[in-house]
Amino acid sequence: IVGGHSFGGELAFYLAARYPVSAVVTTAIPYRLKFPFNMPGLSLLRHFKKTWKKRLSFKERARRRGAFYYDAMPTYGIVLLHEINALLESDLPRVTCPLLMVQSANEYLSHPRSVADIHRAVASSVKKTIFLDYDSHGIFYSGSEEKIYHATAAFIRQYCNVI
Repeated sequence: IVGGHSFGGELAFYLAARYPVSAVVTTAIPYRLKFPFNMPGLSLLRHFKKTWKKRLSFKERARRRGAFYYDAMPTYGIVLLHEINALLESDLPRVTCPLLMVQSANEYLSHPRSVADIHRAVASSVKKTIFLDYDSHGIFYSGSEEKIYHATAAFIRQYCNVI
C-alpha cells in the first residue's frame, strides 16, 4: 500500500504504475493545479522567487501550533509538480489497484478536477473519493483528521485485508 499527501500522492501513483501495489491512498493531490500555479512559464519564476508563501488562515496556523510545518514552499516545487504530472499522463492507465483519494473541495493549490481526471485515467475498478469542505491544502489541520483516518482504515480493511 502506498500513499502520500500532495506531491507524495503523485509519487504514490508513479510507484503504483511501475510496481505491484495493493492500494493507493492520497490526500490533496495536485494533479491539476489552480491559477496561478497552472500558468505557462511559471517555472521561470524560480530564478527570481525562491519560495511561494502558503495561504494559511489564522485558524489553521493555530491548529498547526506545536507541529512541524513550513510557511512557504520552494518555487522549484511547482516545476517538480509540472514534471511529475506530465509523467503521470502516460502512467496513470497502468494503475490497476484500488484507490482512495481525499481532497479539499476549495483549496488554493489543487483543482477539484484532479480527482475526476485521475479517475478517468486509471484502470482500477475501485475508485473512492472523499471531498472535504475545507479551503486549504493542509487537510490534516482541517478538523476532519479523524474522518480521514477512519475512512483510510476502512478502505484498507475492505480492499487489502491487512487490518
